[in-house]
Amino acid sequence: MNGTKKCNPQAWGDDCSKSCIHCADECNQVTGSCTKCLSGYKDPVLHCSKECDKFEFGADCIGDCKTKCGMDIDCINRVTGQCPEEQGFAWYLIITLLSVILFAGIVYYVVTKKQSTKNLVLNGSKTLTASKSKLNEKGTMGNQSDDV
Repeated sequence: MNGTKKCNPQAWGDDCSKSCIHCADECNQVTGSCTKCLSGYKDPVLHCSKECDKFEFGADCIGDCKTKCGMDIDCINRVTGQCPEEQGFAWYLIITLLSVILFAGIVYYVVTKKQSTKNLVLNGSKTLTASKSKLNEKGTMGNQSDDV
């Protein structure tokens, strides 16, 4: 870095060309080292360039997934330390909600279909009754004209 140029808080090195975006604070303008890393990253001496390893989470990766989630269970999120069960519960809620919506849709379809079939039968029987009445009228009138 030349002596006259100051880098922005997330940059370091010659001409401020190197990044330290995972530092929780400003990084050293010459070395890029930080005092603390953002959640999900570690190694402040190397400008927090390393992501947390398996079973680690949080700022500077000091969180222990085994302690939080149970022995031999790894976090699914290196930043928050979210355990797999927490994600499973969310999926359970989503699947349950979708099942209820699907069931309601099926019930609605069956009831609507049943109602339209009932209306069709009622309309059909009214038409059939009207046709029989017209037929009887014609038959009666036809018989009268045959008798005359």
